[in-house]
Amino acid sequence: MLLVLPFGSNENYVGLERLIQNNIILDAYALHDGPYFFLPKQDISNKVNARQILYNNWMGADMIIKDQPLSLLQEYFGEKIAFYFAYSEFFNRALIICAAAGAFMTYLAYQENTALWGFFKRRGLEETFCITPSARNTHLCPRCRDFDLCPFYEAYTACNQLYLNFFIETTNMVNFSLFIIVWGTIFVTLWRRRECYLSWLWELNMDGAHVTRPGYKINLKSIRRSKVTGILRSYESVGRKILLIFKAIFILCLF
Repeated sequence: MLLVLPFGSNENYVGLERLIQNNIILDAYALHDGPYFFLPKQDISNKVNARQILYNNWMGADMIIKDQPLSLLQEYFGEKIAFYFAYSEFFNRALIICAAAGAFMTYLAYQENTALWGFFKRRGLEETFCITPSARNTHLCPRCRDFDLCPFYEAYTACNQLYLNFFIETTNMVNFSLFIIVWGTIFVTLWRRRECYLSWLWELNMDGAHVTRPGYKINLKSIRRSKVTGILRSYESVGRKILLIFKAIFILCLF
């Protein structure tokens, strides 16, 4: 409500954020129903506020394995913050399956690489620049034409990268990639079910009308009547949309 509430006759005088930007209000804080700690004479069995419950049952590293009080988070911080922590909890628990599968695939890859390395030794293929001491003085060509920026480097410096590639490029890592695809599909499906349950529990209307940010509406100069609903709405030209898309692509390319 405070984000869209007007505070003056000018059409730009809308919302709490503009009040803070104009230094009319220095800052804004949410109302609290009491301290987060227990008072000396407080009856803990009857009178406990939400902050105290959250501080003693949600904060701290020792609460990692416990279920989060999502309903209290929804009442105290709002639906968006509660959904954020609900998703984080659901995602982190789902990652346990990925961690177990990754450890198992790594073990299989190690066993496979050990067998392949023994095969290479039997074939006499171990005499490479990574193993032979006499080859440690071998130099490789620079990676660019400027010898000052890219000087010659010893061949054995690439051994660690060679061992890493030899360890990763196995069939087990391909199988792990396929497992991640299946895991991601199942995770999205289960999270949608969880999201619908929380929406029902908190009596939310996820398909309701979206409130346009006042700062965005101010920058839109033209207003047109919708051909579908017949309601006057802010209109953004095609050229402005293309310009915003190019700006977004430019920023993505920079980073």
